[in-house]
Amino acid sequence: MQTYTASICSANAASKSVSLTDARDGQIYTARYINGNCWMTQDLRFIGSPTDISGTMTLNSTTSNIPSTYTEESPLVLTYYDPTSSYCGRTNGNGYIYPCAKFGSNSYTDGNTVWYNYAAASAGTTVGASNSDPTVYDICPAGWRLPTGSEGQSILGYSSVFNVHYGGGYDNGAPWLAGQRAYWWTSTLYSSDPTIARNAFRYVNGSLSMDYNGPRSFSWLVRCIRSS
Repeated sequence: MQTYTASICSANAASKSVSLTDARDGQIYTARYINGNCWMTQDLRFIGSPTDISGTMTLNSTTSNIPSTYTEESPLVLTYYDPTSSYCGRTNGNGYIYPCAKFGSNSYTDGNTVWYNYAAASAGTTVGASNSDPTVYDICPAGWRLPTGSEGQSILGYSSVFNVHYGGGYDNGAPWLAGQRAYWWTSTLYSSDPTIARNAFRYVNGSLSMDYNGPRSFSWLVRCIRSS
């Protein structure tokens, strides 16, 4: 994935899906060139290794979409918590501070899936309840990133090609609306309220829309888009 450019994608993935391997953990994803952009058509499920659901993982700028230097930790280390625990193993309210991912599967997803709170989706760069900074870095492979809100808009009407599903999410450690809806994070600031600061596009009632926002402490899905 890290070496697969948007121009290559436009040339060979406009009419069919291609399979790409994330160099970080060997996970294989499908991708498709859709309405001018190269998209992952499966949800990101990066947690450090295919079977690791707790502990730490180290990211670097060679393989992940993070800066070459990081002001707090370099390389960045994210900690992931037991998916059965509430609030990412922390106390209520700390979902804005600590990166957290829920690893699992349900009958509505395409195999094992990871639901990320926004601190994890942004690779630990957008944390704290008062943070309204633009989201530039994230958990995506190097060369890929979270889509913007307008790029999320561009995928509307392409539900079948985008390979949508009712994967739901997590709220305070509990599954939320699986089988009814799905939500994917974007990098775009939604409102002046920093706790509800990033828009998301969702799949509900058989169609995609961009009319939803929610607390960054919730854990939602991630689909990455190729930068260039």
